[in-house]
Amino acid sequence: MAQKFCLVAPRHKMAMPRGGRLEDMLFDGSASSIVRLLAVPIRPKETLVPLVDLPHTTVFSPVAAATTSTNITKSKKRKADSKAEPSPCHKRRMLNSGRSMAIARARTMRRTRDPPTFIGLPTELLRIVFEKIESIEDVVCLALTDRFMWHVGLEYLHKHNALFLGRWANKNIVFAGEGCQPNDYPPNLFSAKELDQLRGEKYISPWFKDIPGVRGAPFKLHHFVYSSVSTIEGDTSLYIDHSADLIRHVNQVMGLTAGKDVPLALLFARMEIGVSDGDYYPTDEPWILRNLTTRQFVRADALAVRPEVIRGPKIGIIGFGEVVMARTCWTTAPVTGVAGSTTIPLRGVWAGHRFDITTRDRHEDRRKDADQWTDVSDEVAAEMARLWEGKFGPDWRKTCFDAWLEKNSQNIDLKRSLGMMFGKTTV
Repeated sequence: MAQKFCLVAPRHKMAMPRGGRLEDMLFDGSASSIVRLLAVPIRPKETLVPLVDLPHTTVFSPVAAATTSTNITKSKKRKADSKAEPSPCHKRRMLNSGRSMAIARARTMRRTRDPPTFIGLPTELLRIVFEKIESIEDVVCLALTDRFMWHVGLEYLHKHNALFLGRWANKNIVFAGEGCQPNDYPPNLFSAKELDQLRGEKYISPWFKDIPGVRGAPFKLHHFVYSSVSTIEGDTSLYIDHSADLIRHVNQVMGLTAGKDVPLALLFARMEIGVSDGDYYPTDEPWILRNLTTRQFVRADALAVRPEVIRGPKIGIIGFGEVVMARTCWTTAPVTGVAGSTTIPLRGVWAGHRFDITTRDRHEDRRKDADQWTDVSDEVAAEMARLWEGKFGPDWRKTCFDAWLEKNSQNIDLKRSLGMMFGKTTV
């Protein structure tokens, strides 16, 4: 009987929700979920349209009330400031200098005898205000009250979104098989003290915990897969699990319903709010997988079967996720029926190591020890090619690419069309 494998971060007691047979998961695209866990997000480029369209004063006055409570369900809409738009030259100066925009706002308030507000405060003080707000719904609602506030608040929205992405970066991970025996752990995953503690632990299923006399089984690596031991990390989508709810909240506060006209400025603002994972992973930059433990990296261009399959950190057929899966396998019992005549190493050389996926430029900019990193792209690519050849035969590149193209061509055309329509990068 084939054993099941699952990705775990044992030191942090985290596990993926689904496991499966190694011979299935390695070749069926399941490894793409690993990329979302390891890819470090990059803040998307900010569109200037909302900043130009929003007047100097409160644009969506019902939103201002939401900064005190996220439970508001209905508010009346007040008229926006009808003062003349500043000149294009003045617009550029305001966009390039947050302090200039704050000064211009303060002068406008004095001329129109508006009541004093904190919107005219310097950027540094406004950042302190946003830092003190715990609810992201309140952050967005406050940001929508003024175009300069939007410029500052968007910074905190992106910080919040980044918490959903790359959650396993820099964590020790293992693709653990259920055939692991007790006391069999990858080297250097745990300290000697931690290993002594694990040797004395017993695993008891939640179904039998309350039954007297149940002794439990010796604890082993695969027990970290269970929800009674680890936190199960869902395969989340930034848009589905977060952004869509935030847009619905804004619509509710604004009193917007189906068929009701949406102000142009709010329409563009909702595009900034309704971001997805792909918005944080640009496709026009080269990405690399980094082993932070061994200080080695793998380039996307060396790993990809063809350039067409590269979409930022996501690579079709053989990608960074497949590399991590194959090189972090760990089990004691042998696995049968894997990759035809080729056997995957079941004592992975990277098992228990720390990883992230980042852009090549960011890697070059931030590293200070340039001579201590090793490019192992060719070695890893050759290793993966042997596995795929063992599974699909000597003509595996054409076979796999044709299958990938048939599956993804319509999807790619649709995403490109949507990207051109909304001015966004899609993956």
